[in-house]
Amino acid sequence: MTPSMSPATTGKLAGVLIAGAGVAGLPMALLPNAGYENQLGLLMGAIVTIVTGLVVLRIPWGRWSRTRQLLWLSGPVLALLTLHDYYAGPKNESVGVFYVLVFVWIAVSQGPIVSLVTAPVLGISYLLPIYLYGEPVIRHVAFSIQLMVVCLLTSQTLSWVVRRLRNAEGTAGRRLAGMEALVQASTTLAHEMDASHATETVGRLAKELLSAKRVSIFMAGADGELTLDRRGSGQSNHPSTNSVKVLEGTGASVGTRARKNGIPFGAITAARESRMVVENHHGHRSIFLPLTGSSEVLGVIDLEGCPPERLDSFTRDLALTFTVQAGLALERTWIKASLLDSSFKDVLTGVGNRRWAGVVLSKIQPGDAVVILDLDHFKRVNDELGHAIGDQVLKSFGAYLKDAVRVGDEVARYGGEEFLLVLRRHRESEIIAASEELSATIATETVERLRKGWKASNPVTTFSAGLALHDHLAKSSETTWRADMALYEAKHAGRDCTKVYVKGARRDDDAPPVSLIGHGGDEGAEAPPEFFGSDIGDPTLVLPGSFPGDEDRTIL
Repeated sequence: MTPSMSPATTGKLAGVLIAGAGVAGLPMALLPNAGYENQLGLLMGAIVTIVTGLVVLRIPWGRWSRTRQLLWLSGPVLALLTLHDYYAGPKNESVGVFYVLVFVWIAVSQGPIVSLVTAPVLGISYLLPIYLYGEPVIRHVAFSIQLMVVCLLTSQTLSWVVRRLRNAEGTAGRRLAGMEALVQASTTLAHEMDASHATETVGRLAKELLSAKRVSIFMAGADGELTLDRRGSGQSNHPSTNSVKVLEGTGASVGTRARKNGIPFGAITAARESRMVVENHHGHRSIFLPLTGSSEVLGVIDLEGCPPERLDSFTRDLALTFTVQAGLALERTWIKASLLDSSFKDVLTGVGNRRWAGVVLSKIQPGDAVVILDLDHFKRVNDELGHAIGDQVLKSFGAYLKDAVRVGDEVARYGGEEFLLVLRRHRESEIIAASEELSATIATETVERLRKGWKASNPVTTFSAGLALHDHLAKSSETTWRADMALYEAKHAGRDCTKVYVKGARRDDDAPPVSLIGHGGDEGAEAPPEFFGSDIGDPTLVLPGSFPGDEDRTIL
């Protein structure tokens, strides 16, 4: 294994050991009657060794690899060992201490394999001075072997200790990083407010936390079925979005259905037993983590291609802690979305309520059409057929409008039997000069299409409609008031028709303060010349203290 120390650190360690060996050799040269033949030579060798160590300390070893360190230090170190052995004499066996220091450095900086390779070289370097002295080498071979064995035992033991410390350090580092990632993930989940992107966020965080190659999220429906969530499984390679029940049946039957429908059996088991499951799936090791809410399992995270070290007990606990946090975060965003949805939804009809109508009207753009629909003779329906039938008519009308309008258009129950539509400006009208006329025509055709479709269902009542186009000079309340005035005129015109507000028409004493064009019903009037492009200024239409829809109706 590669040592954890940097080249700069191991280089400085070499300098310290070389200088320390030189200091350790000073007593041999300075103490009288030490028994050495050439104490002056030993003194010079010790000084050279100390200087060499100081020079090594100054070299910028961080620029080179450990292999180059070994090659560059081998020559000076062997030369110093040979010099020391030569001056100490063939009978000096205390020189083995210096060889131990060399093996210590090799064990720490290079690893156990290098120490095994260098042992024969260092053994020869020990015997070489003896040969130069003319002594019989065979007499010192036994000690040389003994010395190398001791050095190897020392280096291998030290390498093992270093390796264990390095592994412990790596494990501690990974665990610390995992805890930091968990805290960061929990913080991100705590700030996640969008229910539509919550599963995507959970999948991304799980993949980062456990270093997975792919992630899939299977969500459990209210009916106990497990279904692949495409948004949260952006990296998934699962071939199907089919579902399978996880709360029913035996393990064998559920497993067969899971494989048939493309959902791994591990996901089924994790959801049903609310525990982590590890299995091989499609040639990869997968970890299945249950997403647990406050009272039930919400789904399962399938992590594929996780590294083996990610399967230890600490990581399992970390992953389960994350899934609890993720499950609670998902549950929180869903509850918030449900509460928000219910606060803007009419309970009876299922379309937007008056509050939602206010939100939609505050965001209308020039060219959008505001339409107010009113069910004709609705009071008579309640009086003659009963309120239960009246409620059913409202439900049917709301459901019909919701399904029949275009994508992007808005529907809301404005109050009582009144409904509000916001028909978005048609794209073609954005590039045509007569955009106002085209927008009004398209909006009117849309309302008439709705009328035709509603009549095809044989309802007990028809509806009247008032339409007004929003322009950049008007406030949303003005446009709504104009649509309300158009509806008022549609009621006076015989009901079951559409009236369109004409901007800029003159007002007289006997007519409503708007000029209108009729569609549907008994009145098929054509648009007067001044209906579009009138050069008459737009009169002030908003009455003080009046907001459309607040006053009581007297016309049914």
